[in-house]
Amino acid sequence: MKAEKKTWGGEYLFILPPSAFIVGLSAFVLLFLIGCASPNKANITLRKQNAAQQKQIYTLARRNDVLTAQIAGMQQSATTLPSLPLSRLDLLFTAHELDINRLSAGADLNHDGHGQTGIRLFLSPLDDMGNPIQATGTYTIDAYDLAQAKDPHVGHWVITPLQCKEAWTLGFLRSAYFLFELPYQQIPRHAEITVHVEFSDELTGRIFTAQRVVEVQPVNAHLLKPLGSGGN
Repeated sequence: MKAEKKTWGGEYLFILPPSAFIVGLSAFVLLFLIGCASPNKANITLRKQNAAQQKQIYTLARRNDVLTAQIAGMQQSATTLPSLPLSRLDLLFTAHELDINRLSAGADLNHDGHGQTGIRLFLSPLDDMGNPIQATGTYTIDAYDLAQAKDPHVGHWVITPLQCKEAWTLGFLRSAYFLFELPYQQIPRHAEITVHVEFSDELTGRIFTAQRVVEVQPVNAHLLKPLGSGGN
């Protein structure tokens, strides 16, 4: 069919037949689908190369952290206990990083509703894939109320390897951590305290550190009374 020529208000209009319109629309749709089905090969290659480089950077960074921790452990420890070479340790599930969980906060360790008496601290050693691992060792923990100019030290605690084994906890959604309850040795005066943790791995001798600001409620905080003392 040919296009029809009609007049409208003294001007000529060319009206295409329906079949011509359908053919044109079909061609446009076909070109669009071809474009969507054939992504740019150069972009695909570039994305793959970028992903591989990011993975390599992550692996090298983890490796560097482990070597740094290994050196720190060797320098700080005067022990003569034998240790496995790094090539053999790489075959085991070992700690590569230390994480202070965001759930860490001030808590009522008495569970009596009379106010906070310390810090509930959630710690997770992580393996080379970033998964929690039950790595025991010695944890040295310090807490500071840095907004307090004079005597900001809230407490100092040392957790032994045996205490670690007793504190391992499995949480929701495959989470796992050491749960330590740390009674205040001095009442914080501000709503945020800084917790610093040093972990000396019993198996590898590596030393890891982590730090996090945790929230507390100083307005109703108090020290735990010694065992055997009376009163509330």
